[in-house]
Amino acid sequence: MTGPEHYHEGERLLQESQTEEAPEWVMARAQQAQAHFAAADAAATALAAALPLIGDDQQVTDWAKAIGVTFTTPDLVRIDDALALLDQLGQEGLIVPVTAERLREVLRRRNGAA
Repeated sequence: MTGPEHYHEGERLLQESQTEEAPEWVMARAQQAQAHFAAADAAATALAAALPLIGDDQQVTDWAKAIGVTFTTPDLVRIDDALALLDQLGQEGLIVPVTAERLREVLRRRNGAA
């Protein structure tokens, strides 16, 4: 599974846990969701570390879709969208703040800002 797939599976299991009646199944679903969120966190952190080296790839787009960030004009606003994605990953707790700030610096340099 990719990071975004783990994220989606965690969301699905968390929602499923809310419909369970037996407390042990609520806990089991929540624990399964937690495991998928941990895997998503590891994938996001690894991608964040590799992004300055590899540039954009399909996983960046997949993460954006997973957390609801849309790319409006891929060629013209890609860096702005990547910054928005970093902000959203930070808000979701899927990226370490120090890593996010380093990536922001790299993206701003590429954009000619700062």
